[in-house]
Amino acid sequence: MHPLDWVQSELEADAELTSMLSTYQGYPAIVQEVVPDGMQMPYIIIRSEADVPSNDLINDMLVSIDVYVEEDRLLVRQIGDRIEKLLDMTIPFPHCISCVRAGRYPIEQPDPSVKMENLKFK
Repeated sequence: MHPLDWVQSELEADAELTSMLSTYQGYPAIVQEVVPDGMQMPYIIIRSEADVPSNDLINDMLVSIDVYVEEDRLLVRQIGDRIEKLLDMTIPFPHCISCVRAGRYPIEQPDPSVKMENLKFK
């Protein structure tokens, strides 16, 4: 399983997290790379920022998770907190040492009504 698919399946499996998100075509609003037309906030975008070899046997992948919410900075924080609880210090699948938080950043948007936060996991 690709790490982005694993992250998405972990997030989609959590009822507390998915209750904070909108739905799109019957599924929680969690996508990889590109937001489809018509998807409503709040939603999550998962993407890979880097996949770099750290030695002959191990790659370090930096996964970026963007949380978008309209008008509600508190909800952005709650979603981010839940993502951290689900992913930080986990061992996602065989041959993976662990998934650890690499940072969390508020990102200002051109539209002040859109609240966004970026979480990074290595």
